Amino acid sequence: MNARNHADALPLMADHMAFVDISGTKITGRDEILAVDDAFRDANDNAQVRIRTIDAHDDAVLVRGYLESDMAEVAGDTMWRVDFDGPVISAITVTRADNGMTLPKFAAMMQA
Repeated sequence: MNARNHADALPLMADHMAFVDISGTKITGRDEILAVDDAFRDANDNAQVRIRTIDAHDDAVLVRGYLESDMAEVAGDTMWRVDFDGPVISAITVTRADNGMTLPKFAAMMQA
């Protein structure tokens, strides 16, 4: 995703994939998620995901890291829970410290 190479990301994502933040704000569908991700990175000086740890937990993967950005409202610690439907990602739930910007929150702001 950091490289914005969607051709490589598509086979890893279920068509019906959901991206949800802890407030319940949601983006549904891999094409919509990728479109919002592009718009988010365009608006935020190409913010980059940096991963610190990856841990398997039950049938999911917990990823801890941060968003690297010069914009204070975007930069900061982040945790993602990644759920799978067989070999593809079916859902990502994101948690941000201090009510930080999330992809679903950004999508909601774009629609407002």
